[in-house]
Amino acid sequence: MKHKPDVTLMDLRLPAMSGVDAIRSIRSNALTSSVRCSNTYEGDADIHRALEAGAQGYVIKGMPYQTL
Repeated sequence: MKHKPDVTLMDLRLPAMSGVDAIRSIRSNALTSSVRCSNTYEGDADIHRALEAGAQGYVIKGMPYQTL
């Protein structure tokens, strides 16, 4: 892996591959990287899949910056 980020913010809707697949790849190549995902809908099944793939948390797009 060329870059070794401390934190990755991953959108779950990507044009070339799913965000869940990208999270799996990141976690398998950079075990120390913390992955957070972003999604449009709270409670979406994609969030659950992302957490199962190794994401440590998520943010909802459009949430108030005070909450973030």
